[in-house]
Amino acid sequence: MAPPFAAELGTEDLEVSLAVDSHARRRTMPWLWFFRDYCGVIPHVLEPESPTESRNGNVLLTDSFHADAVASLVVVQTEGDTRAHTFRVRDKHPVTYPLAPGSTIPFWGVVRALDNNHLRPLLVDADGATVMGCVSGPRPRVVLGFDPITALWEDAQRDTSASAAGINANWVYVLLRSFIWSSPLSLWKGLWPNDVPPLIYSVDVEAAVTYFDRDKRVCVWAAGRPRARHRQDTKLEESLRTSVRRLRTHAIIGTFHLDLNSVTDEADVRALRDDTDEHDIAFHAPAIGTHQDWKVLVEDPRETLVALRDGKKALESWVQRPVRGFRYPAWHRLSSTHDLVAEVGLGYDSSTFAHSPFLTIPYRLVHSAAERPLALWEFPCVAIDGAVNAGPLRLRGLRTRIRNIRRAVAFLESCADNQTMVVICDHDMALGAAVGHRHGTWRLNDRGLRTILRTVEREAAAQRLRPTRGSDFLAWWEASRKASFRVVPESHEGLGLSKVGVIWQEAV
Repeated sequence: MAPPFAAELGTEDLEVSLAVDSHARRRTMPWLWFFRDYCGVIPHVLEPESPTESRNGNVLLTDSFHADAVASLVVVQTEGDTRAHTFRVRDKHPVTYPLAPGSTIPFWGVVRALDNNHLRPLLVDADGATVMGCVSGPRPRVVLGFDPITALWEDAQRDTSASAAGINANWVYVLLRSFIWSSPLSLWKGLWPNDVPPLIYSVDVEAAVTYFDRDKRVCVWAAGRPRARHRQDTKLEESLRTSVRRLRTHAIIGTFHLDLNSVTDEADVRALRDDTDEHDIAFHAPAIGTHQDWKVLVEDPRETLVALRDGKKALESWVQRPVRGFRYPAWHRLSSTHDLVAEVGLGYDSSTFAHSPFLTIPYRLVHSAAERPLALWEFPCVAIDGAVNAGPLRLRGLRTRIRNIRRAVAFLESCADNQTMVVICDHDMALGAAVGHRHGTWRLNDRGLRTILRTVEREAAAQRLRPTRGSDFLAWWEASRKASFRVVPESHEGLGLSKVGVIWQEAV
């Protein structure tokens, strides 16, 4: 399916020029790939040595804010302490849409306050100082006292943890709007197939690793309870069928991230192959034991590469289709582990948490030891454990569970309102479990699960979110990111025009 594209009307050149201040850090690579991936153009870099008359780029990377800068988008790259910030939306504006005044957005990096009375404040820091502002008029301009695109690039390179790696992921959306609003003429790629955000309902399939007694052939909870019903609910064959049935009831497509240690016999393999035709199979853990064994394995890159390659090959042989998605066991990785995930041919990872306000757009991961982007995309996710897991005790934590259910519903409705993607992380210890069974700290919160499934069904019926397989969305996303625009100036009856074509080509 060809991606949608969009253009704003104007009278100036469609090409993007990236001017670099002589004292700036010259971190141009993140910006080159930002425009390539999201706008389909490769900017011309105007170095400090370029003639002055040719340095009026529409994007300026600088070490200090110049009040007389003519660029549409001015980004201050500064040195200082890298730390967490929470910015508050000062006013309603197209650049910060759909964020309401008073709402917040996090940033991790270095910030310089913008001391300029000519700027209209858009975002302010905890002290009330302007960190992002704009100028309206014939030459609109957006100015940032920080560089979120470079910060996200560095996060995607370090990939330190599930919580920290995606703090800056909201900024792709904001910077796209900033560039489009401030540029006289701009092109950008569509973000979603048919302009409806995808909802990837992912399920970590791992219950059988810990909660199925392979000798007694029953779940560990039922082993000491002769009268227990659904005695094999944690066996992969059974938990997978229960999960599929519950999703099908609400017309939801699932993406099952399989821990290969869950497979106990040929019946499990048949269930993987035959019962998931409408759904997707992704990778979660190679056949090496428990999550603790994974934490030991990743310390050895060579052995990790072998385990990932063998595991992907085995999983594809079982399900008879390509496997493109991955999620780290226990969310654990080193900064270099995503290099290995990319090397074995997996196309997306979903091991990083999305952060409020959930302006979630996939972003590219970067090689840990080189300034090189990978053919591996991050799909930030939100775990719903707190809403679907009731815990071992019936009454303890009841109010917390109710709050977690409300948060999960609010998250889904917010993404539908904002038209941003959703990746849910569920577990078969909940979705595939029998009601009333207790497996370790897991016990299905039936009310929470039904509330979330009904919310997904309602948003899908309203065509505000579209349940989809992770691999299907990845295929569309990869194809659209490979496309680029070709702009050819033309003259017609004395009018200066630009002819725009789309080039489909292989890209990283």
